[in-house]
Amino acid sequence: EAAERAAEAVLAHQRADGRLPRTLAADSPDGTLDDYALLAEGLLDLYEATGDPRWLLSAERTAERMLLDFSAPSGGFYQAPPSASELLARRQDPADGSEPSGWGRALLVMARLQSFGSPVVQPQRLQAGLDSAALWLRGGPTAVPSLIRAHDRLLAPSIEVVLIAEDREDLRLEFFRQAALAQGSPSLSLAVASTSDLNDLAHFSAFTNKLAASDGGPMAYVCVDKACHQPTTDLRLFIEQLEATRR
Repeated sequence: EAAERAAEAVLAHQRADGRLPRTLAADSPDGTLDDYALLAEGLLDLYEATGDPRWLLSAERTAERMLLDFSAPSGGFYQAPPSASELLARRQDPADGSEPSGWGRALLVMARLQSFGSPVVQPQRLQAGLDSAALWLRGGPTAVPSLIRAHDRLLAPSIEVVLIAEDREDLRLEFFRQAALAQGSPSLSLAVASTSDLNDLAHFSAFTNKLAASDGGPMAYVCVDKACHQPTTDLRLFIEQLEATRR
């Protein structure tokens, strides 16, 4: 609930075109890459915790603006916004410091959105982001843990878990959600939706042809790189399918 209040406070200051301010004070300058990447990451975490589609849609919108404003021709990311005209050059820096690297977190956000099947993320753009940081990954990996996480996530099979119920507040849904989160897999994406959410989420391919159970209860889908196991309403079978993805 505290995270939802924080997200609402920040998103209330997001402009109609998706741009973010650097702070919530009046007359704030435009936000940096870190602002977009870390906000989008937090929104994705919030979506997986609640299943509320507004957080997934807000994360996608924020990431789309991030890609438009911060993408460098090399495949990397600029740190400063386009409005920073006083700079001689817009710096690119994939290293993590006292705060996580915006570059690395941007790639993680893109990888997660790709798992949900968001059309704003193109696989070649993800690969270009890693390729442009190859020297860091090879020569100084301890300086770029966020890039290492993105690299490892993209190399590992993508595990997509989709839970659909007629009512997002169905108590049975929480058992499936907790079973998925208990796997602790860094490459697992958890998509939760009620049947009434599906229209808003139709452009995410992870939800294509996904239905609730005939009694309105949860139907669980476990997919690896978009290839899905038989959908099930059985929690025990669902857990077995999840465990099979780790072998």
